[in-house]
Parts: sequence; structure tokens; C-alpha cells
Amino acid sequence: RGAAHAGRRLSACRRAWGAGGAHAGRRMLATCAGLFALAVGPQSVLRHDARSAAAALSAWRQAERAAVAATAVHIVAAVPASARASRVAHYAATVAFPDTLHTASAVNAACKEGRLLIGGARIIGARRVVAGEALELALPDQAGGAAAGGGANPLADTEDSARLCVAFNVLADCEHHAPALCVLYEDEHMAIVQKPAGIHTVSWAGTERARTFALDALLPLALSPPDGAPDALPAPLPVHRLDARVAGPVVVAKTRGARVALGRAFEPRGGALKVYRALVCATDELGHAPAAVALAADGRLRALDGGWFSLELEVDGRDARTNAVQRARTPCAVYGALADVELHLATGRRHQLRRACEALGAPILGDDLYPGGVRARRGVGLFLYCASVTVPHPAADGRAAVRAEMAEPPRFGRQRAKARIGWDWLQAHGVQRDGWPPREAVVDAVDRRAD
Repeated sequence: RGAAHAGRRLSACRRAWGAGGAHAGRRMLATCAGLFALAVGPQSVLRHDARSAAAALSAWRQAERAAVAATAVHIVAAVPASARASRVAHYAATVAFPDTLHTASAVNAACKEGRLLIGGARIIGARRVVAGEALELALPDQAGGAAAGGGANPLADTEDSARLCVAFNVLADCEHHAPALCVLYEDEHMAIVQKPAGIHTVSWAGTERARTFALDALLPLALSPPDGAPDALPAPLPVHRLDARVAGPVVVAKTRGARVALGRAFEPRGGALKVYRALVCATDELGHAPAAVALAADGRLRALDGGWFSLELEVDGRDARTNAVQRARTPCAVYGALADVELHLATGRRHQLRRACEALGAPILGDDLYPGGVRARRGVGLFLYCASVTVPHPAADGRAAVRAEMAEPPRFGRQRAKARIGWDWLQAHGVQRDGWPPREAVVDAVDRRAD
């Protein structure tokens, strides 16, 4: 009850701050923090307060500023043969300054900001280099470090730090929030953080889509800044996203070089692999529902070795390919059966897995957007999570690929147990015929026995 009360006061705190009542917001924040401390017990302490949150942000800023050098100079020894390779945008990113300007877009941005010069004169990225010319690159200084590629940090002021530290402390409490926000892997280049369900991955700070509480806004409180990295980011940056309702590991870059390398790894055939697990409503075996049979007849569903299926769909005008296999099956009085399905993404499209399960005739339990003709129960949540992620390490020193796994959320096991109880109850009271017993009666009986 104390944790629930703290959550309600946290919402009131957000409304007060949004209305401009900073003094009232601070008072509610203190009350919320005290209620949360009482809820978690005397042995648990808040991991951050407003002052420590501001200190964590300051450490990230100092790590970026420590990577300062005055000016990098490169003399063009030989002009590449091809016209494309001889242009400044390509030459600076691949030959002159590959460790600082990783892409052509970064070179063009440096030209527009006046940080990349030739002979002291400003240039454009389309200009061709000439043998003997000196390319001069002003590296990010204390004033311009964020503009050089870091972006605005959501924890920009003390009030934001105080507001977000409460959310961080609640989400990081493993006793009252499962799965909780925690660090699964971290080194000087990258990290893998476990994202809880219910929060967005990216806050889109400074845009019309800005959100207050998102994973990227909380990362400076969970991760340590890179020590002495020449291309440190002003704040840790997620390189991919998970839906707000989906929990799982998120790969985070801590340096600009890691951001580029990890971004390429998540491109098609880039080497990254994300494995999802879902609990679907499947009356028939996976791949044998009428909708799946129709897809197989059209050639969009193919059976692979080991019970796997490969599904090809068109999502928002783009091809989407998903691989799926059924791992377990639990009889259910309400939906016929609950199947535990493992899903692999070959492409990344919006709601691709949810649409794929609906197309297979096995919608994900709790999915209200793609129910597939199954009435979704309200308040149970979406039974989909990212079980593991494997990504090549961004460092060019031959390190092995990094893999992080997330344990199955406890509510999946509870839902299977409820399904089994409902099935046993139905068998004991007779097979369902002519609408008897009603599904609502089965659900109510299951909930009473489970409680």
C-alpha cells in the first residue's frame, strides 16, 4: 500500500511540476521519497537523491570534456582515384579523421559548424581534396562538446534531476518492480541495461515528442562515464529501442565510436541478434491455424528445420521477416491453449512481432492493438519480452561478442498456472458446450483459486 501511495504521489508531483508549481512539486517529491522508503523497508535505501543525480550528470560532462585536444591536422598525401572517395565528406571520415568523424553526416556537420577547415577557410563536404592540403579539425571543447554529437541531456538541471531520481529509485527496486532496472553488462565502451516494461526507451528531449520519464533519461544515474575515452558521449545513448510495454536488455553506447559500430551491428546482416519470448493464444499448434495455412498457400510462411517457421509480411509498405518456434504449450479453458513462442527478428519494423503473431492466428496474450479476433483481457499487460541480446563488441581489439539475458518475468509463470487451474476446473465441471460454463465464470473461478 505504501508503494502504491508513493506512485500516486509521484503522479501528483509530475502534474504539479508541469503546471509550474515548483515549490509544491518539491514538497510532493519529498513526501513521495519518504513513502517509498517506508514501502521498501528499513534495509533498503534510495540509490539517488537530487544532489547525487546532479553529481552523476556532472561526471558524464567532465568525462566528455576530458577528451579535449586543441586541433587535429591531416596532410593529404595522395588523392583517391574515385570521385566519391576524393570528396571531403568521404575522405575525412575514412582517411583523415576516422576516429573522430565516423560518418559523412558527421563531417558535413563539422563543416557547417566551422570545425573542419582547409587552410583556415571554411569548406563544404562536397569539395574535393587536393594533394598537399592540410585539413584542420577543431575537436569538441568545453563549450561545444554537446553540439559535436552528444545532444541535450534530459537531466539538464537540478529540478529534473530531483524529479527523475525518484523514478529511478522506484524502477531499480527489484523487490517491488519485476523486472527491475539494472545493469547487465558494462565496460568503458558500452553497456547493456535491463529496461522495465512501462517506460519508453528514448525521451526525444527537445522535440515535440518529448517524454519526461524514459530509459535514456535515467541512464546517467545507472552507468559510470568512460574513463579517459577520447570520444566520450555527454550521456549514455541507447542504440536500439524496445516498445514501452516490452521489457528486455537494451544496448547502450558510451562513446561516439561505439555508437557508430553498434548502430551498424543492428543493421540487416550486421551481426546483432535479439531473441523474444511471447505467450500467445493458440487453439491450434503454431503454424497450423487456418490463417497460417492460408499464408503457407501464398508462399509467405515456410517451415524450417527444428519446428521453426519463417514468416514474410508487408508492414507499412516494407518487407518484414520473422522466425518463430513453439517451445511449450499449456491448456487453457479460455483461449484453448497458451503457447510459449520464441521469436527472432530478421528485420525491424513497427510492432512487427505483434503483427506476425496475429497473422499466424496466435495473437499475443494481452495485445489490444492486434487481438486477432480474440477478446483481450484488460489490465493483464502484454505478454512479450526480449529474452536476450547478442552484439559484436564495438572495440577493434578482437573482443568476443557480448551477450546478455533477462530472466522470464514472474507474471508469465503465474499466467500459466492460472491457465492450468482453469483447465482442471473445466474438466472437473464438464466440457464446455453451448456456451456453458460461461468464460467469465471460468475466469472468475481461476482468479479466486489463484489468489
